[in-house]
Amino acid sequence: MQNRIKGSLLYALPFVILGGAAFHTAPARALVMQDAKEYTVKRTYAAKTTDHYRIKMALTVDSPQYSGDLDAEMRYKEVASEEKDGELKLSTNFISGTAKVGGGDFPLPEDQLPPSSIRTIKENKTVKREVINPNKKDEGLAGLLIIAEAILPSKAVKVGDKWDVEFEDPNNKGMKVKIGVATLTGAEKVKDLDTVKINWKVTITDTKDGKTKKLDFDGDTNIEIKTGRAIQTKIKAQANIQEGLKIRGLQIDLLTEKEVMELDKK
Repeated sequence: MQNRIKGSLLYALPFVILGGAAFHTAPARALVMQDAKEYTVKRTYAAKTTDHYRIKMALTVDSPQYSGDLDAEMRYKEVASEEKDGELKLSTNFISGTAKVGGGDFPLPEDQLPPSSIRTIKENKTVKREVINPNKKDEGLAGLLIIAEAILPSKAVKVGDKWDVEFEDPNNKGMKVKIGVATLTGAEKVKDLDTVKINWKVTITDTKDGKTKKLDFDGDTNIEIKTGRAIQTKIKAQANIQEGLKIRGLQIDLLTEKEVMELDKK
């Protein structure tokens, strides 16, 4: 596709406008093991810990400012506070972003990074969520990240088992909405961690300015069995998230300490 660029690319591309959806491709190098074992996977949080992640996005853009395929890469970290009165705060902070287009890399200004958020965790559940959004833009990726909690099974499951994916608003107790279905497809090693792979298919309905649209996503997420952390997520998407903006692929990876050190050197 031929590129056409008008004005400032960095300030024109809509990286964070993903419709305000409330949700989280390096191939796995291990054979998925089909077995009859039961897996119990629960998210557990530890105080005073930090996890680093990287998001890779493949986009097709068609707007007055830019037309063409574009890749973007963002990094963020999740920092858990000390525990107090049985609660801890988990801060999701976006720290950098790069647009890859026309053979060059362009750093994203801070106001184009997705907003950050703070979750209050009690008894290993999110009981409150605040979005730090000074630019008053859509939640975008900051909202997408909580899909990792929504897809976890509520009981022990075996390979091939299916269950409903429900979104529960932490700020509206008791409000649950079924958004899709998940399936345990197997177990495998990812980044030397024992994980189970969950395939999930969800539909996000977004209403804005009186108009309703549906976004269908099909993803695979590797969940660490020990902690319930999302280690790797690959989303297959041809989703038209807004006029002139289509997601072709989305990947989120937990970064090892070695990977973080290597990226920080660049």
